[in-house]
Amino acid sequence: IYTEFLDAGGTGVHHVCYWCNLDAARAHFGAAGSAEVQGGVVRGLEFLYMEGFAGFPYIEFIDQTPTHRERYRRIADAAANWDGRDPVRGRMA
Repeated sequence: IYTEFLDAGGTGVHHVCYWCNLDAARAHFGAAGSAEVQGGVVRGLEFLYMEGFAGFPYIEFIDQTPTHRERYRRIADAAANWDGRDPVRGRMA
C-alpha cells in the first residue's frame, strides 16, 4: 500500500497508527464500513491496515502484546538521550 500511494501521486500523511486489540479494531472499523487492505505478521508482531477516514488514506493497527510493548520500550530507551549523531537506518531497533 505504500507503493500504490506514491504511484497515485499521494503526498502528506499516509496513515495513522493505533496500538490496540486487532480483533476489536477489525470489528469496530469494519462495522463502520472500513475495508481491510493489508495485514500480516513481522517478527512475531501482527499488524493490520484498513481504509481510513477524515483525510487519512489508511489506518494501521498493531496488536498490543508483551513482545510489542518490550520492543517499543527498547526504542524509547534508545531515543531518550540520543544527540542526533550516528542515526541507524534500514533496520529496526
